[in-house]
Amino acid sequence: MYVLSESPKEPPASATYQPPSVTNDTPMMKAIVHRKFEEPAVLTVRELGEPAPGDDSVLIHVVAAGTWAVRLAKSLGAHVTAICSTPNVEIVSPPPSSTSLGSNGMLDNIKLVHSALLFAVIATCAGPRMVSAAGSDNDASSGWTGSVGLGVGRQPTYVGSPNERTTPVPLLSVRYNHPIHGTIAFDPRGLSWTSPEQAAFRVGVLVGFDLGREARGVGSDPFVTGDDRLRGMGDIESTAEGGVLIGYGLVTLSVRKAIGDRGHAGLVGDMSFDWSLDLSEKIGLSLGAGTRWADQKYQQAYFGVTPAQAAASRFSRFTPVEGFVQGNVNIGLEYRFTEAWSAQLGATYARLIEETRSSPLAEEPNMITAFLGLSRRFE
Repeated sequence: MYVLSESPKEPPASATYQPPSVTNDTPMMKAIVHRKFEEPAVLTVRELGEPAPGDDSVLIHVVAAGTWAVRLAKSLGAHVTAICSTPNVEIVSPPPSSTSLGSNGMLDNIKLVHSALLFAVIATCAGPRMVSAAGSDNDASSGWTGSVGLGVGRQPTYVGSPNERTTPVPLLSVRYNHPIHGTIAFDPRGLSWTSPEQAAFRVGVLVGFDLGREARGVGSDPFVTGDDRLRGMGDIESTAEGGVLIGYGLVTLSVRKAIGDRGHAGLVGDMSFDWSLDLSEKIGLSLGAGTRWADQKYQQAYFGVTPAQAAASRFSRFTPVEGFVQGNVNIGLEYRFTEAWSAQLGATYARLIEETRSSPLAEEPNMITAFLGLSRRFE
């Protein structure tokens, strides 16, 4: 194993580069992995034995290793895949660029996670063929995917209610992905279109639906929240919502406005952070956190009490202002019985915050929602 404790300096532009001598028993490089912390960059070269020149591949992170590493690997006969930022693509790109260092392929590091662990895993586990074949987001497969199933959930009868109820939860998610035209999806958020990711950045449009709230207990529609405690408050009608979403990496921000004067007639913004990880071939873990902001119309509909409502109900008069509604954290587990069938278990803890918590309707500011479901994936 070769270990270079610090990166050699780049030769002056006017200097003529002299590649190192190569003998028949010189081991080829299988992978170059960088660590970029407080100490100098460390380059690790793993022995392969005696493969013929050109039979092996090397992954080089140019920012950490320097362009000298591209020249070195090429002089040893390796198939080089270089990683660099967008402004340096021309310098290290494959010929015929006149300024090219002659790498065989390029990976734009704006589309990759800057992680020493990531490169170490690729170098150790994936093998040279997979490393050299790695591509950008534009290589993602296109077509239809989705899942359908049924679950059961336990949740408050309405936001801020001290009572809970159990309801059926339909599971339906359909996506059509195209690497150029983006992704169309129908899921619990509604119908959305999202652009292809550019440097982990994405934008889209969203059409959703707010089911409203009933001023009585669960009636003919089990999916609408309601409780007898709300008698005298009047119903909040269901309404369609339209908006936009912006995302970067694991963070997504969406803003939606009620269409027309039905329902809450207000403006709502949600920011979420979502992360997932496969713990094994069968078990997946997801974690998330988020917060919601709403304008005065939405706050008045769901948390305000007018003089007329105060006279007809058990709640005192209250006029909220715009502000944050709640914050939440969630956790989910998935167990895959087969490639198609899986079970989901999830829980969310939400807490009403700021002005919303002062509402007489917010009798229980801490809320827990639990869910268990079974679904089948298709593609």
